[in-house]
Amino acid sequence: MKTSTKYFSLAFILSFFVFNCSEIIKGDLIITNVNIIDVKTGDTDSNMDIIVDGEKITSIIKHKNKTNYQAKNVIDGTEKFLIPGLWDMHVHTSSESNTRNILFPTFINNGVTRIRVMSADCFEPCWELQMNIDQSRNLQEEVNSGKLIGPKTILSSDFISGAEPGKPSTIKYPATEEDGRKLVHLLIDRGVDFIKIYDELPREPYFGIASEAKKQGLPFAGHVPVAIKASEASDAGQKSIEHCCEGNLFEECSLLEDELRKKIVPIIQSDNPKDVYKIVLEMVKSYDEAKCQAIYEKFISNGTWFVPTLLATESDQPIRENWKTDARLIYVPKDELKWWYDDETSTEELFGESYPEIRKK
Repeated sequence: MKTSTKYFSLAFILSFFVFNCSEIIKGDLIITNVNIIDVKTGDTDSNMDIIVDGEKITSIIKHKNKTNYQAKNVIDGTEKFLIPGLWDMHVHTSSESNTRNILFPTFINNGVTRIRVMSADCFEPCWELQMNIDQSRNLQEEVNSGKLIGPKTILSSDFISGAEPGKPSTIKYPATEEDGRKLVHLLIDRGVDFIKIYDELPREPYFGIASEAKKQGLPFAGHVPVAIKASEASDAGQKSIEHCCEGNLFEECSLLEDELRKKIVPIIQSDNPKDVYKIVLEMVKSYDEAKCQAIYEKFISNGTWFVPTLLATESDQPIRENWKTDARLIYVPKDELKWWYDDETSTEELFGESYPEIRKK
């Protein structure tokens, strides 16, 4: 009896010693034994443990088998891969219903946890596939509070295009520098995160917006208006330039820049612009690497970001043919998809014939 008691006590001591030799890791969330992709180098760090407290990663350590995890939630990452949440820097939402029920969950399902919405507001009356800033902000608050599955958002103004040809200047649709300045204050009052610049905005209101936005600390981004050079937009403080490359780089990188601007500006600003790609093709054929290099250096110096949105141009300069047969279209709401089809028709009228030389460049 004494012998058995002796061995029982020894076994208990050994098991207690082994248990206490295991490493104890604490956190709110722990992801164990996962492979981490380094997005800067492309390297993979295998079999790692990630410890999260609150909303911050507090440590990343090599996984050990004998580890005691003490956390609210432990996720086994064995044979799985982990990357930072993705940003989509140029997003257009749809109606509130489509965005809530389809678009937002689809972003999360594809690893996109942050988006920059390039049309999160509209000047009433709004189109049926638009939301005003209050609707956009309400969805954002639901996501932030955990009531809705979706990405965190940065929300832009409505498209700022300026007054239509022949129409008087107004604050919402400016044609003067003064109305451009007043528009900045209107957008601040509406509560947007940044101003979305569009193609037709004339020079005077553009620079009025740029000056006042800088003064008020409200970023502005978007297209380069046809009357403005990409380098001018960068110098004016435009935070990002959207869509490569007609409308921004191709014009200014051309050796025939002045001549081709005289052709394209009146077409874009007309009531019924057509066959724009004929002029863009001339820009591509007269492209000069040295001129473009100077613009890139200016972008870097000024901190101007470029968002190419290459896939957004499939309908007018196809990267792959027959996008309408893509199986993923089952995820697109029917009313949204109808608009895509209609938009392709109007885009074809605007740009005209598609040239492979443009896409290649």
